[in-house]
Amino acid sequence: MVEADERSDRFRAAHPDMVNAKRLFRFTVTHGLGDIGLEEYQAVNRIAACTETYLNNTDIVRLVEDCVSALKTGGQRLGIVVSGRSPDL
Repeated sequence: MVEADERSDRFRAAHPDMVNAKRLFRFTVTHGLGDIGLEEYQAVNRIAACTETYLNNTDIVRLVEDCVSALKTGGQRLGIVVSGRSPDL
């Protein structure tokens, strides 16, 4: 995961405007999953528990809310989301 973190850091450094405008988000469960590989589907209960703990963190809740708000605003600006419903195509 170190490579992904480094790549994310480089991207964030190159695009501070996106960060400042709250249009760039990265969600990563940081505790409890370090020894689980992608092929280890048997650990689904542990993955779910760690993810739930992560998503219940106050700071992460705020980030998720910011992300949802950005998605809603962007979608409405593009005519994709209208009052919580997709427009008639």
